[in-house]
Amino acid sequence: MARSESQGLQVAVILFTMLTVGLAVATYVYYSAADASFKKMVEAEAKAKTANDLQQKQAYKVKVYEYIQGMSDATEAEIEQLKGLTGGDPAAEKALADYKKMVTGHEAAATPNVKGLQALPDYLVSTIGAKNKSITGLKDTEESLNKEKSAIASMPNATLLRRSRTNSWPKSRPRISSSRKPRTRPTRTLAS
Repeated sequence: MARSESQGLQVAVILFTMLTVGLAVATYVYYSAADASFKKMVEAEAKAKTANDLQQKQAYKVKVYEYIQGMSDATEAEIEQLKGLTGGDPAAEKALADYKKMVTGHEAAATPNVKGLQALPDYLVSTIGAKNKSITGLKDTEESLNKEKSAIASMPNATLLRRSRTNSWPKSRPRISSSRKPRTRPTRTLAS
């Protein structure tokens, strides 16, 4: 009987040892797998942050180019805020600076319906047309004045008119002679 009691105890010790070794091996395997998964998770979070930053930077560039093209309702303040959040983009900032330089002096080109570079060509064409009309009117006026000038020049008394414009009198005009005596003032004497 004593043997059977010790045999049960031996079996229990053997089973306990096998379970302990199995649990240790399983713990090591799962711990190393969890550690590898944790490292992958950290790498994935870093990649996601980088991708998110890149996405925000691309959104900034898109907003800038839409603003330039007049396809967005964005304001300069919103663009500056996005620039502060994303750090900006040199190419987009250069394009925005070039756009501001182009539209300087042409603020009337933007309307509530049409903004950005979409409005600039129509505005410039209409402005050039108005300037051409005024130049044509000035040329017509110049031609009519030249015709009047040539008509005046062909008149017989044209020399008299030309001289009167230059404030020099014709030589045939009589000169006033200086044969008058100068006036003298009576002298007063003081009575003593």
